[in-house]
Amino acid sequence: LNNDQLLGSIANNLGMIYHETDRDEKALYWFRKSVAFKLKANDLVEVANTFANISDLYQGQNNFDSAAFYSYRAIEIYQKNNNRFHLGKSFNNLALILVKTNQREAEKFYLQSLEIAREIENLPMQVSTSYNLSQLYRKQQKVKQEFKLLEEIYPLIQRDGTDELAYKVCFAFAVWHFNHGDRKRGDQ
Repeated sequence: LNNDQLLGSIANNLGMIYHETDRDEKALYWFRKSVAFKLKANDLVEVANTFANISDLYQGQNNFDSAAFYSYRAIEIYQKNNNRFHLGKSFNNLALILVKTNQREAEKFYLQSLEIAREIENLPMQVSTSYNLSQLYRKQQKVKQEFKLLEEIYPLIQRDGTDELAYKVCFAFAVWHFNHGDRKRGDQ
C-alpha cells in the first residue's frame, strides 16, 4: 500500500464511523478526503466504494437525488472495472433509491442486479434483490411477478437459511397467500 491508499482507507473508515454515529457532515468531509486520496493513488474501485458509502448517507437523509447521483458514479466505475459483485450490489442499492422516485427505473436496476447475482451465484444477493423486487411488484400490484419471485426464493432460504431476510421472505409469502385467499398456505 502506498500512503495515499492507506490515508484513503483511513479517511473512509472515519467517514463510516461518523455516519454510524449520525454525524453526517463530518462523515461527508472524510468521505470526500477519502475520494481525493484514492484518486491520487489511482484506486478507482475504492473510489467507487466510497461513492457507494456517500450514496448510503444521502439515502438515509432522504436526499434521493444525491443518493442516486453517487450510486450512478459508483456503477460507472464498477462497470469499467468489470467488478460484478459490487456492480450487482450497486444496482440493487440504486433500485432501492429509485423506488421512491422512479419505479420503472427501479425495476430495471433490480433485474440487472438479479441477473448478476445469478451469474456469479451469490445467493444472499439473489435473495435480497428478489425480495426487494417482489415488494416493488406488490406496490405496483403485479401479482404474478411478485408470486413468481417469492416462489423462486422461498426454497433457497429454506435450504440455505439465508440471514435475516428469511423472515421477511416468509412473511411476504404468507401475506401474498392470505391476500389471495389461500389461508392454509399463508399459515404455513
